[in-house]
Amino acid sequence: MPAIQLDRLRKQTKGLIETLPDTGRFVRETQDLFAFYADRTRRARRTGEPEPLIHSYRVPEPILRQIIFALKDTLEDNAEQALLLADALWAEPIYECRLLAIRLLGQVAVENAGSIIEPVS
Repeated sequence: MPAIQLDRLRKQTKGLIETLPDTGRFVRETQDLFAFYADRTRRARRTGEPEPLIHSYRVPEPILRQIIFALKDTLEDNAEQALLLADALWAEPIYECRLLAIRLLGQVAVENAGSIIEPVS
C-alpha cells in the first residue's frame, strides 16, 4: 500500500468524477483506485481470522472519505445518477464497492428517499 499523498488522491478522485456518466467505467476506475491503495500485508488465514465472505482490498478509510467528498458536490443535485451509481457499485462482490454504495445512498436528499425505498417494496 503506497502512502496516501493528498494531492495525488485528489487528482485520482477528480478523474473518477469525469467518468460519472459511464457507470461501468466509474466502477472499473474505482476498483483500480482501490487496488492501488490496497493493503496486501494482512493475511486472514495466518491471524486466525475467518476468510471474508466477499473480496476486500482493505483500503484505508481516508480513501473512501475522499471519494465521497469528491462525489458529494457532483451528485448533490442529481439523485437519479447517485442511485444508478449505487446500484452499479452494489452489484460488485467487493466490500469497498458496497460500502461506497451505502455511503452514496446516505448522501441522497431526504426528498428523494422514495426512490431508494421503491425497489425494495
